[in-house]
Amino acid sequence: MFELLPNDTDFTEFRRAGARGLNLAVVGGSSAYHAPFDTPDKLHAGSLQRLGETLVGLARELCALPADNATDPVDRQVFHAPAELGLVQLPHAAARPLALLGVLLCAGILARLPGRRLSWRALGLAALAVPLTGFTGAQFQLLLGWTIEPLGAALIGHSPRGDFTSAACTAAGVLIAGAAAARLLAVRLGPDAMRELLTAGLVLWCALVAGLALLRPGAAWVLGMPLVPAALALHLGAGR
Repeated sequence: MFELLPNDTDFTEFRRAGARGLNLAVVGGSSAYHAPFDTPDKLHAGSLQRLGETLVGLARELCALPADNATDPVDRQVFHAPAELGLVQLPHAAARPLALLGVLLCAGILARLPGRRLSWRALGLAALAVPLTGFTGAQFQLLLGWTIEPLGAALIGHSPRGDFTSAACTAAGVLIAGAAAARLLAVRLGPDAMRELLTAGLVLWCALVAGLALLRPGAAWVLGMPLVPAALALHLGAGR
């Protein structure tokens, strides 16, 4: 995912100079990041310990390499931590087949939808809805994380948490707002039109993942994971 980020990091200058390396970062507690309350007590001790262990282990492995192997290419790996359940690591070469497998399974489920139909109008609306929902969801999360949470903490005399509980509350707010908006849209459009719009959105998501599988497979397999559950949910709800 780092390859897709438009912003720079501390590693950018080394990369421009042709150096190869690992870009490590702590992503929890983002509400405090680059904010006035970004103080040492917000730093998670466990994450700091993991960073230290990773760097020490890496240094030992590199020092143990024979001098003639020091420039050998390192096998690329991709990583993902699903729902704090642990770290999934797999070869970079396996990322593309996994992403395409998700696309094929999703397409197969959509092809079996009862009364399926898809129009250019639905595809056009979905093309507008997908980035719009992503943008509004991200902005809503920033609104909670950067304004409401610090304000609420100040009112009760506590420092902003910036931890897993805070992230869960923010995610719950985004999900509730999204579910309410979807419900209002479904009432407005009717079940058939809503199903067509959801199908069009999944078709466009499949196309996005398939394109990323060719260009950035390390990111594509993560973005492809929701495809099959979403298609199954649409299929199960089609009869209601």
